[in-house]
Amino acid sequence: MADYQLFSVQTGTALQETDDRFAFAVATNGDLFVIQKSGTSTHTTEVHILSAESNYQRFIVQTGTVLQETDDRFAFAVAANGDLFVIQKSGTGTHATEVHILSAESNYQRFIVQTGTALQETDDRFAFAVAANRDLFVIQKSGTGTHATEVHILSAESNYQRFIVQTGTALQETDDRFAFAVAANRDLFVIQKSGTGTHTTEVHILSAESNYQRFIVQTGTALHETDGRFAFGVAARRDLFVIQKNGTGTRTTEVHILSAPTMTTFESRRDGFKFANEFINVTPVFDITFGGLCGGMVYSALDYFNAHIPVPVQTYLPAQSTMLESYIYGRQQESVFPNADKWTELTFNPFGARNDEFFNWGLEAKAGGRIDELRQLIDSNKPAPLGLRSCGDDCAGDHQVLAIGYHMGRYKGDLGDHKEDFRIQIYDPNFPNETLTLAPDLDAKRWHYLERMDKKWLAYFVDKKYVPKIPPVIDAAHAELVVKFKTGGDDLRGGNDNVHVAVLFRDGTTIDFPNVNKGRRWIDHSRQDVGLDLPASTQFNDVIGIRLDTTFGGGAFGDNWNLERLTVEMRVGNVSRVRFHQAGTPDSPLQRFTGDFKRREFRFP
Repeated sequence: MADYQLFSVQTGTALQETDDRFAFAVATNGDLFVIQKSGTSTHTTEVHILSAESNYQRFIVQTGTVLQETDDRFAFAVAANGDLFVIQKSGTGTHATEVHILSAESNYQRFIVQTGTALQETDDRFAFAVAANRDLFVIQKSGTGTHATEVHILSAESNYQRFIVQTGTALQETDDRFAFAVAANRDLFVIQKSGTGTHTTEVHILSAESNYQRFIVQTGTALHETDGRFAFGVAARRDLFVIQKNGTGTRTTEVHILSAPTMTTFESRRDGFKFANEFINVTPVFDITFGGLCGGMVYSALDYFNAHIPVPVQTYLPAQSTMLESYIYGRQQESVFPNADKWTELTFNPFGARNDEFFNWGLEAKAGGRIDELRQLIDSNKPAPLGLRSCGDDCAGDHQVLAIGYHMGRYKGDLGDHKEDFRIQIYDPNFPNETLTLAPDLDAKRWHYLERMDKKWLAYFVDKKYVPKIPPVIDAAHAELVVKFKTGGDDLRGGNDNVHVAVLFRDGTTIDFPNVNKGRRWIDHSRQDVGLDLPASTQFNDVIGIRLDTTFGGGAFGDNWNLERLTVEMRVGNVSRVRFHQAGTPDSPLQRFTGDFKRREFRFP
C-alpha cells in the first residue's frame, strides 16, 4: 500500500478561517506556526502557535514581533528550535534575497541574523525551506537553466553567502500547482495540488542521497485535488500536514494530517532476496514434501541487513547443498523450533472458539501486546520477524514474514474506533521486490494483504527469539551460467548417482562442473537451479552449449533419471539472456538418463 493513504488527524482548530494574509509552518514536534503577515492588531507580523498536544485547540504563543507587517514578497520557515526564518525575496536594501531570523528565545522580539545572501532578488518562481541544520533550501520552479525544477542550498555555516548545492532535479519545471517541503534527512517533498494523473493531491519525494535525481515516492493520496486555499508542511516523522485555510466544514482553519508509516531502513527491493521462496523440501522418510523456507529466508535477509553485508544478488533459487541454500535451510530450523510455544498457543482452538481472541491479540497496543512488541522493535530500526497462523482451508498456510514498518493512522491501539487504520508493512519472501501491507479485515476477523486479498491468516505473533548471525558473503561473478533442471517422474538418486555439467566453448575448450547436485537427491517433480561461474572475460557468443554427464552404474540396481525440462540462462554483467529452453512432459520427458544412456549434449541455437 502506498504512503499517505490514511489521515491520522482531521480537525478544525482554534483559528478562524484564514486567507492569503496568513502563512503556515510546521515545527518538528507538530506544533502549527501561524504567521499573520498583515491586518494585525499589533501592526506587526504576528506569530501564533497552535499546539499539537491540544489537537490544535489551544494557542501556546500569540505575539506581535519586531517585524513590520509583510506581504507576498516575504516567505517564512521554522527552524528545529522554533526560530522563525523570514526570507525577503525582493525590495531589499542589499538587492539580494535576504534572511532575517527571529529568535524563539526572545519570543520573536529580537533578530539574531539579518543578512543579504548569495542569491539575487527572487519572485513567485521561487519557494523556500529550512533544513534541520538551518541551511536554506531555494527551490526554483521555472525559468531555470536546466529546464528542470532546481535545488539551490545556501549554507548556514557561511551565513548564507555560499551555495553548497546547485542542481537541476528529476522534476520538470513547475508552477503554482506545486508546493515544497524538506524532510529531516533533506529529502525534497514535492506536493502536486492539481492537474494530477490520479485526480488527487500527489506526493513526490526526491531523495537527497541521489542529489535530487531520483524519486523514492510517487503517489496519489487520500486527499482530493487542492488549490490556493491549502498550505502544506512536513513533520519530523514525514507526516504530511494539510492546512485548509477557508471553505471548511468547521468554519475554522483546519488541520488534516496524512500520516506516513513508521519504517525501518530495511527496503524489500534492496535488502530482500531477489528470488521467490519456491523451495521444495523432502523428509528423509516416506518422501513427505513440504514447501518453502520462509523463516530461513526471513532470518537470513535480516542477518545480511544487520551485518551490513549486501544480500546476494542472484535471481534464481539456490540449489540444494549450495552455500546459500544450506545457510537458509539452517536458519529455517532456528526460526521454527524456538517459537514452538507461540505456534502451539495458536493451535489450541477447539472448533474455532478462540478465533476472535486470537484476531484481537494483533490489535492490542497495551504493554506486552502484539502492537507494543512490534513498535518497540520497529521504532528502534529493528525489523521484526512475524509468524502468521493459518485459519484453515480458505486461508494461506502458516507462514513467516518480516515486518519492516507500521502505520497506526487514527487508531489508538485500544480495541476502540478506527481499528481498520492499523497497517504493518511486510517483506514476504514469497513475493520478492515488493513491500506488502498486512491489515485487519474486521468483518471476517482475519489478517490479509491489501495488495493480495486472497492471502489471509487468523493471527500473527512477533518473533522475539531471533538472534543475529553473520551470513556468508557470496560475490556475484561477472559472467555466469544458470542451469535450471526440472525433474520428472523418476528422481535423481544422489549418493553415487549424480550429474556433472560441462560448459562448451566455441574454441573447443570446456569447463567442467562435477556433481552439481552435491550428492543430494533431486526428488520427483522438483526444480533445481544451479549457478556456474564463468571466467570474467566470457561473452555471450563464447558459449555454445552444455553437456550433462551422469554417473549411473547401470544394472538392476542402477539409477534412472527423467529430465523433464532444461533451461539455460546466461548473464554477463547486468545483462541476462535465455540461451536454451526445451521441455517434455511428465509422461514423455525431455531426456531419460539410464545406465545405458549417461550423456547428452544440448547445443544452443
